Amino acid sequence: MNSKFQALRALKAYDAVGVIRIILIGLFFNTLFPLYSQSTVGLADSDQLSTFSEVRLPGDATSTATYASLEALWEMDMSQAGGGDGRNDANQNNHNLFVIDNIVYVYVEKYQVPGETITLRRFDVATGEALSDLHSDFSGELASTSFQHYVMPDEAGHIAVVGLKAIPSGTEMSLVIQVYDRDLEYITTISPKFEETEIGHHFLPQYEWLGITGDLLSGDFSLSIGCWHFWGNRTGEFYYPSLCRFVLSKGEANPEIEVTRYDSGGYEFETRSYTSIGSPWKGMLFVAEADDNCHLVQGFGTTDVPTGHSPILLYKNNGDLQSASAQTPYPIFNQLETLSAPELAYRDTHCFGAFPVKAGDETFLVLPYSRNASEGTKFKLAHWNDCSSFSSLSPLWEFPTSANHFTPDNERYETLRPKVVSTTGEIQARYPDRRAAGLNSRATTIFAYMPSSILGAYRLSLDDDSVATGIDALTEDVHNVDFSIRDRVLYIDAVGKTVNVEIASASGTVVFESILVGDTPGHINLRHCPPGVYILRLGNESRKIMLN
Repeated sequence: MNSKFQALRALKAYDAVGVIRIILIGLFFNTLFPLYSQSTVGLADSDQLSTFSEVRLPGDATSTATYASLEALWEMDMSQAGGGDGRNDANQNNHNLFVIDNIVYVYVEKYQVPGETITLRRFDVATGEALSDLHSDFSGELASTSFQHYVMPDEAGHIAVVGLKAIPSGTEMSLVIQVYDRDLEYITTISPKFEETEIGHHFLPQYEWLGITGDLLSGDFSLSIGCWHFWGNRTGEFYYPSLCRFVLSKGEANPEIEVTRYDSGGYEFETRSYTSIGSPWKGMLFVAEADDNCHLVQGFGTTDVPTGHSPILLYKNNGDLQSASAQTPYPIFNQLETLSAPELAYRDTHCFGAFPVKAGDETFLVLPYSRNASEGTKFKLAHWNDCSSFSSLSPLWEFPTSANHFTPDNERYETLRPKVVSTTGEIQARYPDRRAAGLNSRATTIFAYMPSSILGAYRLSLDDDSVATGIDALTEDVHNVDFSIRDRVLYIDAVGKTVNVEIASASGTVVFESILVGDTPGHINLRHCPPGVYILRLGNESRKIMLN
């Protein structure tokens, strides 16, 4: 594997600089961010953000109650991002969305000059403010339009520009990985070679890149794709919906290819042919792993119907292995169900995919729901109590809650479709400061995106206690104090001693901070705050309140 790496001198220099950069970001977070050219154009004001009511998650009568809350941290009108300078046209479609440290990256490919320009749009993960774009040219083999391009991070925070070329009717197969740092500065190129026996893997030329596991620069990593695949050197074979993983090991000359096939069961994915060459065509394939044993699969786009999509299908690993025509056995997943619930059904074209999200031990599913002129883009979030059955899905919220921008475009671009990713850990809210409270470890931040329409960050939090409209169960520190909320004003009776009072949103943004002195009662006007869940702190104690 060492022979596959180039530019080792640049690599060593990057390692040293990378450590310094990480330390600086950690120490001087607020100082460094203004170094980027930031723009708030297109960001929703605090009183325009989506608001949601707390819900109790379904469960049996003997289980401990779990309450879920959702808060919009920021929402960006993507038609206005960056000042609306023309970078949001329909020829710049979504290929990926990912987060590295404190920056959200959106990869767009400029189809006006195919294969020539890599553009990464960037946004502050805490505030949604647009940062300066990053640009690079496809170079070397990747400049060829025969490669299916994708941009994604590895687990070490490097950015990979990946190209895969697999010709279904021939024996040609190539994989090229250009490695960059997070500022899109080139580091090295990795070009693994395939043995003749591995070329027997045939892929149709539409892939869903799922991601990279491991550190690209370590030599031990893997890449996963969802694809239409068959094994064998004969043309005309049936193409199975599949998940394929390219596994590279340090010191090994060739990657291994691990295949998981999905048995279509009662559903037959639509197939078309290019009239000119008679090649099969199934369009793109969406694959998502709900857990180790349950996967989601969906087909999207054919030559005749580029924006049509199949239903979302649920598959489960039953432990069976298939080995016919293969060098090694591979697992078969069997189809269980089709997602057909009317309240979760897609309303419009380009609403594609179903994105599993974890918060604590609970699983949720984010589904694109609408994309039209009256509503813009909307998503639905459902609790998924048991990933082995769609019947356990319980719809919770729709977001964003208000209509957003919609730009009509050429509907033939099947890659103009949504993307949802999530990250754990505290994300600091935009208003009015960046302080993170660390209030809830069972939380995740969801980033939902539709090109030319919206990019939003939403905080999903779980708690064992319900939100109260007043405060009870008082503590020794501030005992014998009554609280109430009337007409969005918080009334605190005389405390009897001096105590610090602070009110913060569920994500940690402080909306009120003062000192309540002695026997003076407190009347705190919160009418300027959006409805939602807030944390009231008296001294060292905290309680939740709800503003309706």
